[in-house]
Amino acid sequence: MKPIVIAGNGPSLKEIDYRRLPKEFDVFRCNQFFFEDKYYLGDKVTGYFFGVSTIESLYTTSVILQEREEYFFQDRYFSSVELDKRYYFTVKSAFDICKQYPKIAHFVADYGIAYFLYP
Repeated sequence: MKPIVIAGNGPSLKEIDYRRLPKEFDVFRCNQFFFEDKYYLGDKVTGYFFGVSTIESLYTTSVILQEREEYFFQDRYFSSVELDKRYYFTVKSAFDICKQYPKIAHFVADYGIAYFLYP
């Protein structure tokens, strides 16, 4: 199992000492990370997370970026409970994956209930 780096598009990526990262790692991205001024973590993205409210624009952008060979996405995940799979059949549910890990699933459920993220 490779180490994982999870990053958005924050300016803090400019401050990281990349020499300290392992030679090989999986990269999980979120938000509009493709606005960064250079490929701080490379162009290979193991997983890309987005919410349902932004799925149309961010999914479409990720497809275009891959077609242009600017980024290469292994998997795309949505972070909400439900998604219309007729349109986004290649997108995976982050909640379905969390269910495989009870401690993570309980944390996600408790957080969602506490912050009224879902009924």
